[in-house]
Amino acid sequence: MNLVNLPPESEFLDVDGIAVVRLPDGSCLAFETGPGADPAARPYPNERKAGMEGDSLSRAEFAAWLATGFNRFDVRG
Repeated sequence: MNLVNLPPESEFLDVDGIAVVRLPDGSCLAFETGPGADPAARPYPNERKAGMEGDSLSRAEFAAWLATGFNRFDVRG
């Protein structure tokens, strides 16, 4: 699944530096970030961690993170 195909009710999260989307059914997908990254998602198996530790991002912030590899929660220098 690609970003453009995600339902509007999806939650966009930073889970320990992993770009994760929690779908309305509770399942999660992870995306690679940064220039040249594959825009398709893979399953993210830890829905509980995403719900408890994920930092929320807007869809626009999430899309920018996928493209650049950085978001407002990034702690790298």
